[in-house]
Amino acid sequence: MERLPVLPLGQLVVYPTFVLPLALTDPKAVQLIDEIIQARSGLLLGVVKSMGGMEPPEGAVMNTLPHQLYDVGTLGTIVRMLKLATARCASWCRGSSARGSKTSRRAKSG
Repeated sequence: MERLPVLPLGQLVVYPTFVLPLALTDPKAVQLIDEIIQARSGLLLGVVKSMGGMEPPEGAVMNTLPHQLYDVGTLGTIVRMLKLATARCASWCRGSSARGSKTSRRAKSG
């Protein structure tokens, strides 16, 4: 079974066929999206659980541990990426199907 990189998202759920615009400011998230585009790979859009009554911040939450993700995420593709001069990027992700997150891998911490 193919193992995919995970983009953990706080307070965002991507459903199959939906396109989600993301403004990424975390350098790890920007690097992950860049690597996915270069490899022409898909990714798993995971959802971060609320922990201790606290909601995660909205957007990419790159310091998330695997046990902090729900067991099911959405398989997705990057349909467009725009790199900005300030080491940020805007990208658009399209969900394609639901998938268990246990079969995917976390991106390497840099």
